[in-house]
Amino acid sequence: MTTTTAPTTTTAPASPLAVEPVFGLTVEDVDTVALVRAVRSFRQRPTVRVVFQEETAASYYRPALVALEPYADIVGLLYDSTALAGASLAEVNARAGSYLASLGDLVDIWEIANEINGEWADEGYPVRANARPAATTAKVDALFDRFTAAHRPTALTAMYMPDCNEWAENEMFGWLSRNISARVKAGVTHAWISYYEDNCTGAVFPLSHWQQIFDHLGGMFPASRLGFGEIGYSNDRWAGPGNVRNARYSTDEAKVAMMTRYHSLSIATPNYEGGYFWWYAYQDVVPHEGNPLWAGLDSAFAIQAATLGGGD
Repeated sequence: MTTTTAPTTTTAPASPLAVEPVFGLTVEDVDTVALVRAVRSFRQRPTVRVVFQEETAASYYRPALVALEPYADIVGLLYDSTALAGASLAEVNARAGSYLASLGDLVDIWEIANEINGEWADEGYPVRANARPAATTAKVDALFDRFTAAHRPTALTAMYMPDCNEWAENEMFGWLSRNISARVKAGVTHAWISYYEDNCTGAVFPLSHWQQIFDHLGGMFPASRLGFGEIGYSNDRWAGPGNVRNARYSTDEAKVAMMTRYHSLSIATPNYEGGYFWWYAYQDVVPHEGNPLWAGLDSAFAIQAATLGGGD
């Protein structure tokens, strides 16, 4: 285990919001009735992040979201991290308008930035004008303004990679401080972080570390609900021969243990809502019948409800 030091705590808001826990999972496709069956079978009402794929019309998603709506709240991710980096401001505005017009009655939270400080999506591509920090700030501002004007909740997810960013500029809190505008910091509804144990040093941090991280995040986003926007493991398909890092999470038991580890966190920061949003839920928990990973996530949701209170 590494001994990475968390940043100095920044005072979180003194008056917490009325926050209900969010039981999150992420799906990268919706083209199956088995997804609806899996979602409706959870004991807690989940919040499903749907990753809207590039060059896919909003109309493609509407039937699935209509089918999911009775059983789940929906987060719509308009652009994954690399997709936002490759889009122009004009393209971002056009896509936001199209998706809001088509799906605005079905999406409960619009995620305006995902792993926004990832080095693969910003400073890591210094020759791509659309991916530079100033361009990224403008696009995030435009999405925030568009959805806020429509009275829709918004979310922002940052990538936490302690001690292993190739470029120091991508360190999470520093990047957010420099490149997220004051109005987004003051107004975004949900501020989340993404953490993958095997992306970096493999650190399994104690509760005290995460407490400091979320206290700091709460100071930066004082009006936001706070949580994890992604947890998971590097996709098994990317693991080459002898890749011990990925093999660490190659069993169902290891994945369930990870789910349980994070959903059990008793973060005391005001406005903390959980979230977690297991990234490979579509691959891992669908179909759900006889599926130990679906059962593991269902149990993790129950542990989260007992830890944070709320839920069904």
